[in-house]
Amino acid sequence: MLRIIGLGSPQGDDQFGWRVVELLQQEGIPDSAELVVLDRPGTALLPKLQGAEQVLVVDAVDMAAAPGHLIELEATQLLQEPGFSELSSHGIGLIDTLKLAQACQIELSPIQLHLVQLGHLEPFEPLSNPVQLAAQKLVKRIRLLFTQG
Repeated sequence: MLRIIGLGSPQGDDQFGWRVVELLQQEGIPDSAELVVLDRPGTALLPKLQGAEQVLVVDAVDMAAAPGHLIELEATQLLQEPGFSELSSHGIGLIDTLKLAQACQIELSPIQLHLVQLGHLEPFEPLSNPVQLAAQKLVKRIRLLFTQG
């Protein structure tokens, strides 16, 4: 089973992960996939990173790039790159959760991260245009996974 986790909050572009999941729900996905939306989950993310053949985590981060810039990497890469240590806009973010799992020797599913550079964090405002376009682009990429697999 493929699990797609959209992380976020109601703060402007931080809704990116939620929007990607919403677009995938609208298009329909195969029964072999599970869609999950989490609001600043902290360590509650940990169980969602287990028990799947593959996990895709979708989140908005601040990586000092142009708004809407997408990167894709494996969770192991995220932990090895010192520049990624403060990416999250959440209290206990994705990196902290991955470090906790590593420290506790918790076995996780293979995790692929799809991260976008956020542009703004105004509460309850919609996604900025560049981040909305990035969400649509990412949904197309994810849909290709279903046709290739």
